[in-house]
Amino acid sequence: RLHIELRAEANRRVGMSPENAQSAARRKFGNRGIMQMKSREAWSVAWLDTVVQDLRHARRALVRAPAFTAAAVITLALGIGANMTMFGIVDTLLFKPPAHIRDPGRIVRIYFGSSDAKAGDRPGSVAGYGTYSALRDRVRGLESVGAYYATEVSVGTGMDARSISAVLATPSFFTMLGVQPFLGRFFAPDEERADGVKAAVLGYDTWRARYSADSGIIGRSIDVRGEPYTIVGVAPRGFTGVDLRAVDLWLPIGAATRLFDPGALNIGGGGESYWLWIVGRRRSDVSEGQVAAEATAAFLDWHRPDPMFEQFFSKSRVVVGPILVGRGPAANSDVRVAVWLGAVSLIVLLIACANVASLMLARGLARSREMAIRLSLGASRGRLARQILVEAMLLAAMGAVCALVVARWSSSTLVALFIPDASSVNGAFNWRLCMFAALIALGTWLLASMAPAVAAMRQDFDSSLKVGVASIGSHRPTLRRALVSGQVALTLLLLIGSGLFITSLRNVLAHDVGVDTAHVLYASVDLASPGMATPDINARYAAMLAQVRRLPGVRSASVSDGQPFASAWGLS
Repeated sequence: RLHIELRAEANRRVGMSPENAQSAARRKFGNRGIMQMKSREAWSVAWLDTVVQDLRHARRALVRAPAFTAAAVITLALGIGANMTMFGIVDTLLFKPPAHIRDPGRIVRIYFGSSDAKAGDRPGSVAGYGTYSALRDRVRGLESVGAYYATEVSVGTGMDARSISAVLATPSFFTMLGVQPFLGRFFAPDEERADGVKAAVLGYDTWRARYSADSGIIGRSIDVRGEPYTIVGVAPRGFTGVDLRAVDLWLPIGAATRLFDPGALNIGGGGESYWLWIVGRRRSDVSEGQVAAEATAAFLDWHRPDPMFEQFFSKSRVVVGPILVGRGPAANSDVRVAVWLGAVSLIVLLIACANVASLMLARGLARSREMAIRLSLGASRGRLARQILVEAMLLAAMGAVCALVVARWSSSTLVALFIPDASSVNGAFNWRLCMFAALIALGTWLLASMAPAVAAMRQDFDSSLKVGVASIGSHRPTLRRALVSGQVALTLLLLIGSGLFITSLRNVLAHDVGVDTAHVLYASVDLASPGMATPDINARYAAMLAQVRRLPGVRSASVSDGQPFASAWGLS
């Protein structure tokens, strides 16, 4: 406006009328709209404006095609959601370290194997208290060593009694992990002994649920199998030790002599019990191989005085594994199945991307005349391709949002299948899962949009504009054939794999294991918590057995210590 007014004033000074001076000034200045666009480009990010325009146009285009939008979003949601679910499981089993552990890469698990073991033999992980003491005192490659045992104990009395998950741990277990309590303290060294103080540390969730997050809980007692234990601390939220199992109560290792076996802490000789799992913190300047060699030497030296050394221990070796069991030598088949299902979900995502790409190619066929008109009005082929990319980006974003619902719905079932004990502490979304969702949505966008964008760059719009019909890819069917062929190949791969999986499952279910499990019920009862003497417990079991045998519909009944395929005892 200032430029126009100055030029008009100059025109008036040379004798032009005000009206003619203003008109001449505007004509001399040029197209006002073009100048505004050039100014805007000079003072703003021009490409951002065009992207915003593309987003608005893509939103309107997708709203006008609800069937196409719904089909594409649902397809992407299923593919992305399946991958998010399986990533959460595989991440928990193989990559994400347990919470609250300082420098988890240096925490190692101790396994015991044989030097002449076959390729398929898995090393064991249980050891005696004497073995733990020997490794703690003799292995210099470990800064500290801890031992623990996971079990279940009954707390409370009468109608308030219930069974909870518990971990018996040495005091060094917590210092080795570098974890700090939420309230109070962990166990003192003198509480490790069999005659030590009866101390207990509550799990965070137990403290909130059972004691209403009472900050004055320290010093109160909790009844564990009929004996009072003093609460000395509360573990931090989400702390599960080195396993994926949620822990309600932590007890000192010496409590095993009162809860389970008076000889649990025996050292050496025929009375040593093997029930502990051992973990240690490796020194930063020592490799795992060096730790394994040093621990093997310490293990053999410790057992050498045993009369049964040559028969049982001479060929033993210590194997060192990472903190996550799934990455160690004792990983079970659940880890392999989870990885296999992760690969399957990735194939499902590829099929979903191919489906969406095919849908967008078909939609491009229907929009051929629209694209031809936009091209004739001055739009470049790059702008048309970018419009397709923006539409695919919106579809991928909506698919990712819907995938959160799919993952939330399906994760509970699969987590209960693969890591049932960790469902309460690993079920929530975290930044790793959200980052994976963002990355996989980005990859899905690129895979689903590249083919339609390339087709738009190569399409001949002249015939579409002349005759008013679509001819996308009529002379170049290679792209569509490749997409269809890829979908068919991947789908056949999934069908064959599913068929083999179902056949294997059927064979397993039909396998005769030598035990008839049909119509068999199992029940357990803790008679030691009320403080009953052993003769009274035996008499009560006999009375219950006789009463159960008289129940209608009971063909037979028995009493056992454990059950097939669930627990076993080995005595020598």
